[in-house]
Amino acid sequence: NFYTIAHHHCSLSAQGALPFPIMPKNKPSPTKADRAGDAAEPEDTTSARAAVVDETKVVSSEEEEPPSPGEGVLGYLSKSYMAALHAHPLQTKGLTAGGINIVAQLTALQLRPPAPPRAPGQAPPLNSALREILGTGVFGYCVHTPLCQWWYTHTMPGLRDRIAKHIEDTWLADPSGGGGEAAKGEPAEEGVAPAQRPPNRYLACAVAVLLSSLLFDPIYFAVQIFFNGLLTGKFKSPEEAANAVRKNWATVYSSAQRMWPAFRVANFLLVPNALVIPMNSVASYFWNTYFLFKEASLAAGASVPRRTA
Repeated sequence: NFYTIAHHHCSLSAQGALPFPIMPKNKPSPTKADRAGDAAEPEDTTSARAAVVDETKVVSSEEEEPPSPGEGVLGYLSKSYMAALHAHPLQTKGLTAGGINIVAQLTALQLRPPAPPRAPGQAPPLNSALREILGTGVFGYCVHTPLCQWWYTHTMPGLRDRIAKHIEDTWLADPSGGGGEAAKGEPAEEGVAPAQRPPNRYLACAVAVLLSSLLFDPIYFAVQIFFNGLLTGKFKSPEEAANAVRKNWATVYSSAQRMWPAFRVANFLLVPNALVIPMNSVASYFWNTYFLFKEASLAAGASVPRRTA
């Protein structure tokens, strides 16, 4: 009869002979809270999966794609250089600056006027030129790059943002309480505190140019005259290099302010942060060409052209 058949199936289910149990054993009936949790579980699972996908996209977007030779020579070299720049920033920038300084020195050797007759005991011209070439490369790698990295990457950005934010909050603040957003001409970002918003990029650029001209350039050009002269053999002793700094620093600094502020405006506004120092080295080629040619002309007793690169 029906009772006997049902009892037989229940026994088989309890022994595991059936693929599914006919009646669950000792399973309490679900409560209203359990039903609510079961209903919300697919939504939580979906949001968790979406968060994992978004995080994967962020990580993959930050990673540099490996260069492909099929993209062309310029594209391959550009991606290779950017990959090296992100992996080894200081070494890559140092090699860039050292190589550009060597090219600038080679240009200066071609532009300099004929040297006077060599005095007794003076080094041969080939050895002197080789020391100048190697000295400028060492200066670019060991002195120029660490000094620029300290300023443009670690020191100047913090000073720039603090000063720009202080100017916005003190002098350019919105009278209606907008925290300077009206002066920026930009809509307020949702979910971002006013203290965490970046300053206006044009105001920050102006502050960065002013700080670099007033604080960084006086130090840099004194260091350049001193160490570049010693490394290239122009000065025989630190005392002679120090006298050259006292004699030529004002002229070098005033000449540099004719070019560097205008270049920095374009460099800070148009160039990514990772390429600010390499582009600075490219511009240094023109400055160093003029600077080295000026030193060579002074050493040879020739007149210095009244122009800048």
